[in-house]
Order: sequence, then structure tokens, then C-alpha cells
Amino acid sequence: MIYSVNYVDLAEKIDPLAFIRYLKETGWEHFPTKRNGVEIYQLENTNGFFK
Repeated sequence: MIYSVNYVDLAEKIDPLAFIRYLKETGWEHFPTKRNGVEIYQLENTNGFFK
């Protein structure tokens, strides 16, 4: 069987505040930006590099 996924519909179901809370709780760090309405988070790996 072939299943199709509408990623736009799926993404619209995600609560942005819950997602940000998840990122913070799992070690992601907020990266400052000058753009309004944009949040950037980075995760440092064991080599000291950001993903």
C-alpha cells in the first residue's frame, strides 16, 4: 500500500509553544536573530559542533 502524507496539514497540528518547550527540555539552545517571528534553536553535539 502507498500512503501519502500532507505535511502542511501535519505541521499545522503542532502547538508552537509545546514544541519550543520540548526543544528547551532536550538541550537545544536558543540562537538570537534579528528577524521578528522567527525562533532558531541549535543542538550542540559531542564534538562541540552545532547541528
